[in-house]
Amino acid sequence: MSKLASLIQLAGEKNWCTKLYCTTCGALDFRRKLQKLSNEEILEDLRALPLDFCERNSDVLRLIFVEIALFPTCADLSEPLKDTPAGAVLESAISHSKYQLKRRLEHEQWSSPEAAKERAIARKRIKATAHNLRIRKKAASDETLKVFQDALSQDDLSGFFAELSRVNDALTGRAIGGLAYSALRKRLCDGDISSEEALLLETYASKFGGHWEKLRKARSPN
Repeated sequence: MSKLASLIQLAGEKNWCTKLYCTTCGALDFRRKLQKLSNEEILEDLRALPLDFCERNSDVLRLIFVEIALFPTCADLSEPLKDTPAGAVLESAISHSKYQLKRRLEHEQWSSPEAAKERAIARKRIKATAHNLRIRKKAASDETLKVFQDALSQDDLSGFFAELSRVNDALTGRAIGGLAYSALRKRLCDGDISSEEALLLETYASKFGGHWEKLRKARSPN
């Protein structure tokens, strides 16, 4: 067994910390022992480590990479460990490090005052757009209801029911039912609605519900 493999095994037996960037103990016990080996010895032993050993000890290998690398990214070790199981662990660690760096930069950008200001402007723009849309919808709804209100004021309800036949939206249909309820109920009570119009009330009760359903019950209390 190589010196490095023996040291890794000893760390496991003695339960030494091998956590990368440990803020409690700094993995000092293991690192002090590791520093007694030259970088050349460590690299040679790393190249000889078998796949199953590297997979079981990937965490401690990452600590070793950081200890012997010249640069924080450990990219300078890629070539010496090329096509070895330890090299595969290294490349995985480098990819993970790049991903973490990308995420950190994205978070910093997202958290910047400039980005926060842009988000606030976007929220205000969305809110204003939604408000304007509600105003336009209300104006259109008010205009629609005014048409039906005028039609209800006529003695002949044919215009009212002709306009109503064009309505397919359930919310609009119920709103018209609420608007027309009192006038239509009075006409029902006075017998002022034709049989054809009464059948239409049944149709709209099934289609829209709400006040139309109340009118159907008022027409047929039993």
